[in-house]
Amino acid sequence: MRHIVRPRYNTPLREPITTSSPRVALPHFLAFGGTLSSEMAFPELPIAPADRTADWTLRLGAGAAPALEAARLGVDKVYGTVQVHAASVDGGIRLAYDDTGTFDVSADGRDLTWYPPVGSLPEEAARADVIGRVLAMAMHLQGVFTLHASAVSVAAGTGIALMAPKGYGKSTLAAALLRSGAALISDDAVPVRCVSGGGARLSPGIHQVRLWGDAAERVGLGSQPAEGRKLVVTEFEQGRLVQDEVDFVGAYVLTPVVPNPDGPAVERVRLTEIDGALSLIEHSKVGALLGGREGPRFFDMATTVASRVPVYALRITRDLGRLDEVTRVMTSWHA
Repeated sequence: MRHIVRPRYNTPLREPITTSSPRVALPHFLAFGGTLSSEMAFPELPIAPADRTADWTLRLGAGAAPALEAARLGVDKVYGTVQVHAASVDGGIRLAYDDTGTFDVSADGRDLTWYPPVGSLPEEAARADVIGRVLAMAMHLQGVFTLHASAVSVAAGTGIALMAPKGYGKSTLAAALLRSGAALISDDAVPVRCVSGGGARLSPGIHQVRLWGDAAERVGLGSQPAEGRKLVVTEFEQGRLVQDEVDFVGAYVLTPVVPNPDGPAVERVRLTEIDGALSLIEHSKVGALLGGREGPRFFDMATTVASRVPVYALRITRDLGRLDEVTRVMTSWHA
């Protein structure tokens, strides 16, 4: 997840990788239920044992991205006017960002190559891209459906996902559930892995939550950040972080309603499988980028998840003063 204000960089480009460059052991990082081997450091991610087999390998390409025959898939807004364009290319999918350059993802999702803008190396912004859409695209190619959501574990061994457009309060609700005793699975990108025999599981992702100042104060996770920015909460109590996969027991689409002191603080209505699948598609991390030949595959993945996991419309009052009531009710649903 990105800051509201994104810094610009003009760092000299380091020596490019060439096919004759010696291959040395790369650092390994834990991410989204797998292992990322990378030439770029990721301080946001925990270090993985060096002997773990990499699920994804990120390398720096030499020079500009090679010209490839491409079939356009889709486009998505990154922040402000900056966009990312996806295209199907021979051997995989290409993601071209307006600001950080090009990422090529191999057809099996295992190999990632970053071609930064010529003359600069915007690593901080590129890390956000990798943790966001690039790895989500790689997981899509490996059969993993990734939600743009916040996910918490209310009861041990299980998890729920909270989905909503920006500004609807999914991170605030996740933080309130954490304060009431839940554990954090991931915020922003939430991988869903279907398992043989039925059911689905959520994999742990990035253990941080971004909140506006009033919400952070209300749930006791910090004070006012700098003007125009969200507070990034990365410190949690022992036992409040989920480290292993958990059973996916419910997906909630936040539907804020006008505060009514005489009405319930929160209600849920289960959606039909088709409406649930459409909601999962709407709140997918890479859904806007997957059109054309990838569309049918993406739709099949969403319908499979919706057939295994209940999807609910969550009618929640827009009143920070009733968050405790909301969390009590939701906890009772999954205790």
